[in-house]
Amino acid sequence: FPVTIVGVEVTLKHNLNSDNFIVNAYYSTEDDVVEVLVIFNPNTLEKNMYDLIGELNEVVTHELQHSIQNYNGELDDRDNEDLPPLEYYLLPEELDAQSKGFKRLSKLTKTPAEILIKKWFVKHLDIHNLTDEEQKIVTDSILENM
Repeated sequence: FPVTIVGVEVTLKHNLNSDNFIVNAYYSTEDDVVEVLVIFNPNTLEKNMYDLIGELNEVVTHELQHSIQNYNGELDDRDNEDLPPLEYYLLPEELDAQSKGFKRLSKLTKTPAEILIKKWFVKHLDIHNLTDEEQKIVTDSILENM
């Protein structure tokens, strides 16, 4: 079968004002590249390393799933950034990628996926902008996809 190369670009930024870290990623269909952003405090890196590596596993798995969807012609190329958050998180391609990413993190950490998903929504309130009720709908949908 044909060989597809997916590039990974990692940007590391220091934030001395936080004891935690932020990881975000995006798959670019135009370039076939997974772009990863990690913002961290180098003074707390050792303390956060295990969780940081876990979250990197989750987001890279998620974005690589989008590359597979793209290869299979299953990734919708329209701009989904303008969708309301609930609609965005319930897109079939998002549910598929979310379930793959959380399944990977669950296996890695030996933690039930439901707990990981709930923790993610609490930690990333500023990213997803979902109400508690919407978080439950999305969590249930991700779990149904696993």
